[in-house]
Amino acid sequence: EALVTHGGVYVDSDVEPFRPFDPLLGTQAFCAWEDESTIPDAVLGARAHHPAFEQMLDEAIDAVRRKRGAWESGPGVTTRNLPGRNDVLCLPPGAFYPYHYLAKSQRTQVTPESMPWVFCVHHWHGSWLSEAQRTSIESNQR
Repeated sequence: EALVTHGGVYVDSDVEPFRPFDPLLGTQAFCAWEDESTIPDAVLGARAHHPAFEQMLDEAIDAVRRKRGAWESGPGVTTRNLPGRNDVLCLPPGAFYPYHYLAKSQRTQVTPESMPWVFCVHHWHGSWLSEAQRTSIESNQR
């Protein structure tokens, strides 16, 4: 809602900044892929009233009202709405997600010096996950 109204950059509380987002601020909107299938909502930027973000806000509100869950009001919305638009810069995973949530052991290899292309690192705390979801993810991590 803040991005739609005011524009700017949204960053989850479990994201560690490595360098300024200044090179991205001239774009109408930006995001990054987590992997080949998902664009998370942990780091997003947009100008005020960007049409994709207005659409995503409407969908997220609808999902919450219908009690659809965190995926449908978050990453499901961004993944459906941001790819393929000429007014949204979709960066590769290394920009914000240099290690996958299923590969947390790679975290120690990610530093500003070892990966100068990384803007920030999402640490995948998943505070919104249920205990069953957390257990399932942890059983698949390497």
